[in-house]
Amino acid sequence: MTTDQRAPASGAFLQVLRAGHVRLAVLVALALAATSRLIHRPASEAAWIFATVLVGQLVIGWHNDLTDEPDDARHARSEKPLVSGAVSARTLWIALSIGGVALIPLATAVGTKAGLFYIGSVLVAMTGNVVLRTGPLSFVFWAGSSALLAFYLSHSGSGRHASGRPPQWEMVACFALIGIGIHVALALWGLVADAADGWTYLPLRLGRRFGATQTMAMVIFYLAGIGVAVAYVAHTHGFSR
Repeated sequence: MTTDQRAPASGAFLQVLRAGHVRLAVLVALALAATSRLIHRPASEAAWIFATVLVGQLVIGWHNDLTDEPDDARHARSEKPLVSGAVSARTLWIALSIGGVALIPLATAVGTKAGLFYIGSVLVAMTGNVVLRTGPLSFVFWAGSSALLAFYLSHSGSGRHASGRPPQWEMVACFALIGIGIHVALALWGLVADAADGWTYLPLRLGRRFGATQTMAMVIFYLAGIGVAVAYVAHTHGFSR
């Protein structure tokens, strides 16, 4: 195969990754893997967690872009690979299907119970791509999906037979609050279009009340505060019960 033949294939692959919100996926995967190391999980387990969360977040991102395609096209969001024509819906559905199948052995590699919690987190997030997303309860699925990540980390261990222990309830609450903060931060870039579409969700309400810039500053401080709370709870009570 010549270089000219390989270049389009690699370019298409990069566009598929972009449609999966790959930067966010990497950041979330790194954050969960780093957290697993902070709670004294071995490096091999952290590597499994990174790979699992990376694939899971890509699956959520692909589903999000497929769900949003009509709105994105109406607002001419050409930075979206699906809208620009860089990738097709069929390609993203294939990628989503492969990622979903791969997620089962990846997620359960650190314990079947932990894996079920992570797969549940992904399913809750995908449901949030469709249900309640435009109204005042848009944050519910973000909070729920993120809270399940605490159970995933707490129950993870070495091998599929690992069961771990339930997380501290304070840790579950912190993870849920982190999910809400991320929801607001990611939504701020599209508030004008969402307002034009008649959305009434939490980020838009905050943006109208405080302005997008001030809301973003508030979210940064909010997430930093929750991060401090997570560190405090982990240090004083531990991550798990």
